[in-house]
Amino acid sequence: MYKIKKVILPFILFFSFSNVKAYQSKRFSFITNISIFHTIHTLNLSKTHKVYDNTSIFNFKLIRKNKSIMNFMLANKEIFFSEENNSLDLRILKVRQKFRLLLIVFIVVCSLLTSLLIIIISKLRSNKTQIKNLEIKEKVTLQNHIKQKEEEILATVIAVSAQQEELIETLKVIENLKDEKYNQSLHEVYNKLKNIIQSSSNLNLIFQKLESQYTYFSTSIKNIHPNLTKNDIRNCILLRLGFSLKDSAELLNVSVHAIKIARQRIKKKINYNDNISLKEYLDTFQNYQSFPNKI
Repeated sequence: MYKIKKVILPFILFFSFSNVKAYQSKRFSFITNISIFHTIHTLNLSKTHKVYDNTSIFNFKLIRKNKSIMNFMLANKEIFFSEENNSLDLRILKVRQKFRLLLIVFIVVCSLLTSLLIIIISKLRSNKTQIKNLEIKEKVTLQNHIKQKEEEILATVIAVSAQQEELIETLKVIENLKDEKYNQSLHEVYNKLKNIIQSSSNLNLIFQKLESQYTYFSTSIKNIHPNLTKNDIRNCILLRLGFSLKDSAELLNVSVHAIKIARQRIKKKINYNDNISLKEYLDTFQNYQSFPNKI
């Protein structure tokens, strides 16, 4: 046993020493590695510090630069804002100027159109007034002309009527003389006067003139009252001219009673309304474009 211990002990010591040596070498290498790592870490830290310092310096410079920009902008904000406001004001001013220009153009155009419309309306009214005045003047002239013709015809009819009345009186005197003493010459004169008085040539001539003068009157009254005869139309013309019963009787060489009956017959034919006189009704038939309503 002692021998075994003696033999094994050196091996144990050797291995122990070698292990210790190996451990020391490992420890040394570990320490060396640690020192290397520390060195590397130190280098990395220094680099990191440098990078951080550089970054910090850059950021600080950037911050300082931005801060200086901000300070500059804050210091000059009124200038910036004033420039922006001026630019905005200029734009607004341009828009307003355009709007004002358009408004002025619109007002001018509307004014011109309104003026033109007023001128056209005034001209139309003036033309209408002139036409109406011309129509009134023409109507007055026509009425005056008709009145003048009526007076001329009336004077002619009265003259013929008076002449016929004188002829009748002369005929009566000659008739009395003829009865008192027969005379061939006197008898011939009597017959001639009687033929003249009984002749309707002068009377027809007068009524032809009257009907030609009152063509529109005759036509209109015939259209409204077609049942009136030619003799009725003549009585209507004489009544419209203002002939009395006596004047009409002398002109037509009939009695006053016959004229009365003729006028009564006319009233019945036209369904006469007693609210107005027959003369007033006949006056509604103007001798120019005017038709009365049928009574």
